[in-house]
Amino acid sequence: MSEEKPKQTGTVRINDEIKREKRFVAVMAHPRSGTGYMSRLFHAFGLDVRHETEMGADGISSFLIGASENPRWGPDPWKYDFKNRIHVVRDPVKVVSSVLACVTEGVQEYMAREAGIDAELCAPERAVRVYLKWHERILCRKPNMRVKVEDSIAHLTEWLQTEPDPDKLPPTDFNNRSYQLGGREAPPDFEWSWWGQNVPLEVFYQFQALALEYGYDVPGVVRCPDVRSV
Repeated sequence: MSEEKPKQTGTVRINDEIKREKRFVAVMAHPRSGTGYMSRLFHAFGLDVRHETEMGADGISSFLIGASENPRWGPDPWKYDFKNRIHVVRDPVKVVSSVLACVTEGVQEYMAREAGIDAELCAPERAVRVYLKWHERILCRKPNMRVKVEDSIAHLTEWLQTEPDPDKLPPTDFNNRSYQLGGREAPPDFEWSWWGQNVPLEVFYQFQALALEYGYDVPGVVRCPDVRSV
């Protein structure tokens, strides 16, 4: 990342003392948005972009690298200078539904603390507030492109000006298959109406607006009302 990390005291190293290693790309996202899939997809394009726990020769795809100042695991993002920073998104209602269904309470509380959200909030409101705050944190990393995971093959093909190896393409239902291999069912998708009934109205409007900004359909909504920041 080319932006400077604020200088801090204590055990955190000062930014000026870090010699940054160069990498081609960092893929950042909210958890459950497809960072594992994107890592595998980059491999199909011949690039060594690893997932969460280690840095590849060409980069990394991780929810932690986008919004965490001090990642709980994996490499320190501030040791690297990324030529490209991709914000990958997935249908927001599927993302937060997946968080509630699949992410442990401990990790959800960790995400809330990272985002500066009260971890004691009810789970639906907490999940949506964390999602909105994660978006703000990622924008602070100044991504130079946003990619919808559903369109990622076509997007990367055009951007990289090359075709992926068809034998290495990950299945588009990669997450669902991982659940099946683990003996679990795929998580349910809670409908927009369910979220509207389980989070405060102003938070729900913000959530809808962000989905529209990302290019996803929100049933019955063309433009959301203007609401205060949450």
